[in-house]
Amino acid sequence: MEASDTQIKVKIVDMQNYTSNTAQVYLPFGTPAGIDALTVVGGITLTPELLSVSPSIGSPGGSLITALVKGLGSKTTGVSLFASVNGTDVDICASVKMLKYGVL
Repeated sequence: MEASDTQIKVKIVDMQNYTSNTAQVYLPFGTPAGIDALTVVGGITLTPELLSVSPSIGSPGGSLITALVKGLGSKTTGVSLFASVNGTDVDICASVKMLKYGVL
């Protein structure tokens, strides 16, 4: 987290979707004067970023995998994981479930 007189940079620890028009900010030192003036102009939109997939190999019969994806919320829908097979993107999951923020 960084702060100046005119802006703050924070770490997002939970979102239900990849976009939000509202934000709540919790600071370790309490609620500073003027917090009501804090505005989020245009909302927040996160760009999903694949951080890791575990395990890194599976079996032909299917495997349960976990993907850590920064920027996906627990209620994000329409998510798929693709792998390139002979130059073609192939959906590798029969079903996908968001477990919590960033965990697919």
